[in-house]
Amino acid sequence: MKLGMRIRVVRQSLKISQSALAERLHVSRSAVSNWEGALAVPTAGNLLMLAELADVSFEWLALNRGSMKLAPNNHPIPAVDALLIYEPDELQLIQAYRNARGRQKLKILEFSEAHASKLHGTQDSPKRSA
Repeated sequence: MKLGMRIRVVRQSLKISQSALAERLHVSRSAVSNWEGALAVPTAGNLLMLAELADVSFEWLALNRGSMKLAPNNHPIPAVDALLIYEPDELQLIQAYRNARGRQKLKILEFSEAHASKLHGTQDSPKRSA
């Protein structure tokens, strides 16, 4: 399932309109519409706020990995995929993210996004919206 569809599924599970979601995330209604229509990509911070608002796994929402719903202790249910092999550094980063709270998670995401785009030369794509 594509990111835009996951955002729409989450919004519909909350039983709110695009305008209501936009208000809660402090963005425009057109930003939400563009995310759902795959015309723009939300920031990691907006995805994190949406995941927390809807009580869904950030890992599922942002990356389509693991389960949509959170485990009872509010940690994402780990992805159970025999084909998914993590490097030790990836596991360390995932564990740090899962143990972080609020703004710490946002800082980890911002850091990793900034460095990933520099490494892969993807600073200009796709279009990001607030």
